[in-house]
Order: sequence, then C-alpha cells, then structure tokens
Amino acid sequence: MPDSPEPKALENAVTALGPLPSRRSFFRDLAITGAGMAAVPLLATSVEAREYQPETTSGSCDGIYAPLNPWGEIDPPKVRKIAPRLAQLDGKTIGLFVNMKRAANPILTLVEAKLRARYPNVQTVRFEYLENADIQFSVRRGAYERWLNGVDAVIAGVGDCGSCTKFLVYNTMFAEDRGKPTACLVNTGFMEDATLNATLRGMPGLRLISETAPPESTETAQIERGVGGAIDRILDALTRPLTQAELNPKVVFEPVPKMAKTGSLAQVNRDFYENGWTDGLPIVPPTREAVAEMMKGSDLPPDHVIAPMIPRFGKATVEKIAVNAVMAGALPTHLPVIIAAVKALENPAAGFGTTFVGTASWAPFWVINGPIRRDIELQSGVGALNPGDISNAAIGRAINLMIRNIGGIHKGVEDMGLYGNPMKYAMVMGEHEEQSPWPTLASEQGITDGGNALTLSFASAFVWVMLPGSDADSIMEGIAASLFRPGGTIIIMNPTRAAALSAAGWTKAKMVDYLVENARFVPIRRRPAGSPAVRPQNPGRAGGNRAGARARLNPDDVRVMVAGGKGTLGVAIVSNGGGFATQRVSQKIEVPQNWARLVADYKGIYPRYRDTCGEMCGF
Repeated sequence: MPDSPEPKALENAVTALGPLPSRRSFFRDLAITGAGMAAVPLLATSVEAREYQPETTSGSCDGIYAPLNPWGEIDPPKVRKIAPRLAQLDGKTIGLFVNMKRAANPILTLVEAKLRARYPNVQTVRFEYLENADIQFSVRRGAYERWLNGVDAVIAGVGDCGSCTKFLVYNTMFAEDRGKPTACLVNTGFMEDATLNATLRGMPGLRLISETAPPESTETAQIERGVGGAIDRILDALTRPLTQAELNPKVVFEPVPKMAKTGSLAQVNRDFYENGWTDGLPIVPPTREAVAEMMKGSDLPPDHVIAPMIPRFGKATVEKIAVNAVMAGALPTHLPVIIAAVKALENPAAGFGTTFVGTASWAPFWVINGPIRRDIELQSGVGALNPGDISNAAIGRAINLMIRNIGGIHKGVEDMGLYGNPMKYAMVMGEHEEQSPWPTLASEQGITDGGNALTLSFASAFVWVMLPGSDADSIMEGIAASLFRPGGTIIIMNPTRAAALSAAGWTKAKMVDYLVENARFVPIRRRPAGSPAVRPQNPGRAGGNRAGARARLNPDDVRVMVAGGKGTLGVAIVSNGGGFATQRVSQKIEVPQNWARLVADYKGIYPRYRDTCGEMCGF
C-alpha cells in the first residue's frame, strides 16, 4: 500500500503557504511543533511585528490611540491522542457513519464496494445520523455508542459544508475517544475548517481524508472521480501505526495580549482590519477610557464571563463585549441588549453553531420588546431595518463583531457561506408594541411580565409581499401565497394591516391556524445519486387554493409581530428558508442600577431631521 500524504496534511498545508505575511488569517495563528502537532495561539496577530505599549498607556494623545485587544481568551482544551490502529482489515467489521449530507450515502457505498473488493472477508455495518448536530448531546448518543461497540473501525462521511463538516469532525472524534480508529472523509474545500475544529476540540491528530466530489453531488460519475482515488488513503488511515507526534499530541495556546497596536486612527483601523478583527468597515478605537465608559451599561465585573462563544469557545467577558461594542460605535445604553444577545446565541436551542457557519448563510434577526426600546430610541417604525439609526445599527454590528472576535468565526475558514448574507451586518428592530392590537412577540415566547427582552431567530430570506387587497381575507390570502418554504417564519405586519385584521376578529392564533391550513408549496425532494430528475407536474399558483402538497408548517414555526410604517398593501416575511430546525430563543434584558442616570446621559442622540418629519419618523 503506498504511503499516504494525510499524516502531514496539516504540516504541508501550513508550510506551503510561505512566509507569515502571505498566510491566511487562520494560519497566522498556527505553528507546527512536529508532524501532525499544532501550536495554536488563536490570536490573529498582526502581519507585521508589533511592539505593545505598556498597559498603563490608554486613551489618545495627539491623535495616537492605544486600543484594547478585541480577541477573546480561551481555556485550552484537553488534548487527546487518536485510537490505536488495526494491524489488518481482513475479517474485521468496519462501521460506515453516514451523516445527513446528500452525497454521504453514495460516497460511502462506493467506498464500501472498493473495500470489499480488496478484503472479501470484511463486514460492513451502517449508522445513519440525519441530525446536523453533535451526537454527544443527541438522544441517539446511546444508539451510537452501542453501534460503536460492534465495529472495529469507522469510516465517516461526508464533510462538504460549513456546519456539517464541524459536526462530522466532532462525531468522528467521539468514536476515536472510544477506542475506534477512524477515517473522516472531507471535501478538499473544507479541510481547513475540519483541521481547525479538530484542533480546537483537542484532537489535532484526527486523520482527515480529502476527497474532491462536488459538495451535495448526486451524479455517480462525479462521486467516482472524486472519491475513487482516496481508497488507499482511507485504508492507510485505519491501519498505519501512530507516529510519535500522534502518540504525544500537543496544542499550545498563547495568551492574548491585553493591548493591540498603538497608532493613529488610520493605523489602528488598518491594523485591526489586517488582523481580521473588523467587518470591513472602519471601527472606533476601543481605548481604556471608551471601554470603561461602555461598561457602565452593566453592574457585572469586567472579567465576568457571560458565556464561551463557539466555535473557539472564546470567553465573552463583560470587558471583551464592551471592547467590541465600542468598535461598533455602540453606546453604553446598548450594552444590556448586547449582553443578552450573547446569552441567546449560546443557548443550544438557537442553533447558532449550525446556522451562522453554514453554506446557506443564515443571519441573526433580533427583535426587542419592553420599555428599553424607548430608552435607547430603538426604531420599530418606518424603515426600522434600514441603515441610519445608531441603536439598530450599532447593536447588530457589535454582536457580529463579537461573533468574529470572541467566537472566532471568519468567512472562508469557519463561516463557509456560499454567497454570504448582507443581513449579517445588522438586523435589529423593536416591535411596535404601542401600535399592536395583539400580545407581544416576547410574551408569546414566554416572557409575559412586559419587561425588557430580545428574541433571536436566524434568517436566510427577507421577502416583501404585495397583498391583493386591503380587507382581512385578502391580507391572509396574500400571506399564505407567499410562504414559499416551511420552517421558522416571522411575519412583520405594519400597524395599518394589523388594525384591519384585528377589526375583523383575527388574533395571532387564528392567523397561524389559517396559514397552517392554507399555505401550499411545491415540495422539493432529494433524489438519490444517479436517479433521473423528475419535473414537478402542475405546480399551480400560490394561494389558499393552490394545487400541490400542504406546506409542512408546524404552528410553533410561525410568529406574527407588528412593526414598520403605516400605509401600503404590504407585509414582510423573515424566513429561515426551510433549512435546519432551529428555535426562536428569547432572553430577558437586565439593566444596571444606574440605568435612569445612564439613559439621561445618552438620551436624545438621533438624526435631527426627525424633528421635522412627524409621526412617520417615530420609533
């Protein structure tokens, strides 16, 4: 059997990139201490050598800024070695771990056939795990452990998207931790993502096998070309004895410096941008004074950890949150909302680890309820989702900077979105409670005390719906016709349309029941690799009388809220596009004891043109 290149895949991937200045952002963090052993400080250090100012330096003097470092610190993971390999494969039982990806079954079927051709006495047994999730937290964990007890080794596939690659790595590591040698099949475009996540979870030696079948391929010839040549490397990964580096893996995490590079406004912005710490737009230098002022928005101590943020598990301390909030241009009165957002993101029910890094590019959508909307002048009226309002814009931007700098998510490395999503910059609005005839979104989510709360959902689509008429029946028919895919959906109803529906006796519950009964869509069915395409017959028109299958709407998938300006025959639909099942997550917002004083200090910061445009520019 030929030597496999896979043991040095990590080393070769780094050394081939050349000197430090030309490396990609992740590999600025990576140094190799031996074959297959990664030293990962996970600090996006500057491209040029830097000298850090003493920690007593702060603020700006003559246009020179000494900013704090926004990158989150982490606790090093427990480093583990991979399982001993098999001496031979003949007569063994090889488990085929099939994840939820379309190409996984045909890829592993091909591998199975080639394996049996080499070793006629090999037995194979499959385990299909159709959740895009970490199996150690799944109800199927016990079944997986029992299945592992009956196999000698595991071939797992396939990693060919952002989130599925991460979870395939985690679930393959689960088998290694239980003494089963594995070979983990990953599309070549996602090898960097797989390597990073194995290292972050403490198993840098995980044997990853690259394949080149196009992601989600359903064409047998493509799969054969992409995977057929990998069989020798797969078999080698299961049988080649562990190297000294694999027997003694090391992952070294360097401490994160307190201060970033000192310089002028332009120099600080360039340094932060080159480090991957910005969203591509200029930032406000987070000096000590600015961060201290920002932290007046919380009574918690600076080093208090709100949550570790995935995938790096960076510590979202109050101070690090404040640093990123200053960078975004937020005000101290925004900090309670931003802290609550961290808690919501790290709630497993939100599905943040799946949605934000996936190829489908979901974006977090934040809806704020309670008196805090008025306190911070958060827009819920005309153009609430448009640029131009500091609260809506800066809160959303601060959250996404934290995701980048504390969670460690960068596009093309951890965030594998095919096209990206402009809604990731900021998608924050208040619910216009004063104009709503119905209970608030927060109350529907179980926060019924009327207090301050935010609700998080993930969106891949924002759809404007032109209604056929202004009467209640026309409104509901138009909405039903526009639910193009089942899944998590928030319908944003402007005050005019909400008043019309309420006057006709429509409650939120009645609307949802109507949509569950009347929404239709043309079903999209996955077809097995190699099977012929089938053109849908008579898809019909959208609407309550549409021919076709009933939309698989769960009543809990749909919520209705009131926001936006008055007038027009439109509603807006924010949808996750029928993707992975995620839940809306609501979180109470806690304000500090000095809230009234803080609000008074920062009240009245808004564009002055609003003074002349009346109610249409109201909040």
